[in-house]
Amino acid sequence: MRKKVIAGLVLAFGALLFAANYHIIYGSEVSGINLQKKLSPSLSETIVNLDAVGGMPMLVARSQYPLFTEALVRKVNSVKKDDKGPCGKIYAGMLYPQAEALCGRPEVMGNSSNGEQTYYFSGGVSATVKNNVITDVRK
Repeated sequence: MRKKVIAGLVLAFGALLFAANYHIIYGSEVSGINLQKKLSPSLSETIVNLDAVGGMPMLVARSQYPLFTEALVRKVNSVKKDDKGPCGKIYAGMLYPQAEALCGRPEVMGNSSNGEQTYYFSGGVSATVKNNVITDVRK
């Protein structure tokens, strides 16, 4: 009997911890149920109907669902920040003129003693080139 009570308490504590750290999102635009990590632990806004939030003007949604909308804004901004644009498509083995066609002229170029050049493209992408072939890409 005591083991069942302890197991029940541990299960309840785990459910409470989960509810405090994740938004549970459902709605017609969502297949099944999705989870969005909360910015800080809280029991408010644990279950969110995306249809209700999506039908509101942003100002109203921010006032009624401040934690959820801020989490979404941060998620969108992090996705935008990770997007290197066309420069994100260059890879080792690609010819340098192909990379230049995707990214444009590099901002800064550096030379090394072994005949390699390092090109710094916009968006924080750098490429090491030897004999007109990209040997290394850093994003």
